[in-house]
Amino acid sequence: MFSIYGLNVNKICKFCNKPITELTAAYKLGKLRNECKPCRSKINVKYKQLTDEQKSVPCEYCNTGCIKKFFRAFCSEKCRFMGFVKKEENGCWIWQGTIKRDGYGVLMVNGIWTRAHRHSYELFKRYIKRAMRILHSCHNTKCVNPDHLREGTPKENSEEMVAASRQAKGESCSLSKLNNQQVMEIRKLRSQGLKVKEISMIFNMTIGAISDIVNYKTWKHI
Repeated sequence: MFSIYGLNVNKICKFCNKPITELTAAYKLGKLRNECKPCRSKINVKYKQLTDEQKSVPCEYCNTGCIKKFFRAFCSEKCRFMGFVKKEENGCWIWQGTIKRDGYGVLMVNGIWTRAHRHSYELFKRYIKRAMRILHSCHNTKCVNPDHLREGTPKENSEEMVAASRQAKGESCSLSKLNNQQVMEIRKLRSQGLKVKEISMIFNMTIGAISDIVNYKTWKHI
């Protein structure tokens, strides 16, 4: 038994069944392993002596033999990508990896966080031209099916977002100072006879901003 960060640790090596001590403890990413250093060293030596064929494991997507480099085994970048995809009946490929707040999937490519749908387009179609956007014909931001993707200008992208009502609005907008409940409260106070100027003082906003809210020039979706 030994102490880590003030906590008592009592671990047994899963290979030699001997108690792990402070001197024999092996770590990975700051976490204590379930094997001691001597056993870990023997495993590394044996692994290095194996041939590529002996190291081979089936790819999780296509079952082709490959060498496992990370937590999951994939034989190619395409298989790695498809390992995070769920195919729907409507033809959409729904991204099962990390999803950002804006609804788009992302993944790490060469150490850089990249939009999943853009990576899909380059993987299965062609390199994206400079300053071009990748538009969804299905209007599903989580979809990465290359057949549902096409190149378009920033203007075309904005027009499609508006047409599909996918643009950030209301409290989902990062620049919004109000939430839905506050907007409803502003309109309720105005209907009760409170002046726009008084409401603007309560919410610390300009008279024009409050006027636009009560007249449904802004926050039209509420």
